[in-house]
Amino acid sequence: MKTKDYFVKVTVEKETMKMLRTHITGPEASILTEEIINLTYTPKQSSSPLTKGIHIHPVLTEAT
Repeated sequence: MKTKDYFVKVTVEKETMKMLRTHITGPEASILTEEIINLTYTPKQSSSPLTKGIHIHPVLTEAT
């Protein structure tokens, strides 16, 4: 992906790691939302599976 115009922000509650809100903008935002949608169906909507999970590398969801 050669674009430089993108933004990914996930806000979580420090004590519980519960996701409070997410913002994803850019040309491939619809692909990046898959990770967030999957997390909304986890118990307590915790972000732990995202931060501690093993992900295929390299993939588009590694936007930094």
